[in-house]
Amino acid sequence: MQDDIICRVQCQVTLSTSDANHLKKSIREQYRHNFVIDNLIAAAKLKGDENNEWVTTYAGGFPIGFVSNSSENGDEIFIYNHLNIMIYFHEESNDGYSVVGVKIHPMSIRHNYFSGFVWNGESIDGFTKPLDTCTEDHMKNNHIRENQIVEEGAQILYTYDVIW
Repeated sequence: MQDDIICRVQCQVTLSTSDANHLKKSIREQYRHNFVIDNLIAAAKLKGDENNEWVTTYAGGFPIGFVSNSSENGDEIFIYNHLNIMIYFHEESNDGYSVVGVKIHPMSIRHNYFSGFVWNGESIDGFTKPLDTCTEDHMKNNHIRENQIVEEGAQILYTYDVIW
């Protein structure tokens, strides 16, 4: 407990045509994740519709991705493949700690490994090699160089941070 985790690799998937189409459909239909940690429903830190400011929501979870209509090619669909998991706690007198709140900040990041390493999604190397897209600090929106698009053949690397 209280050990921050920075940009930990969870897994990698390569999208088939069917997978990409299903994921696109789910994102368009606004499917959402709901996290429960220590019997607490996680709040979500998201961009608001008006004024594009950050808002925290306490119901309904967080979306699995988003649609961008700012592309020259029409709508592009992106997946949230990195989560900043912020855990708030209270120190108890003799009993250790109690989790008092959880907030999830989803991000879309097209990850790359240093030195052009390409992971097959199975070998242990993918869990241990450093990512070029991660920093020594927790991921922030200004660290994102490119969002992770959903398309056939896309290799999506899922990562997370835990912030106490």
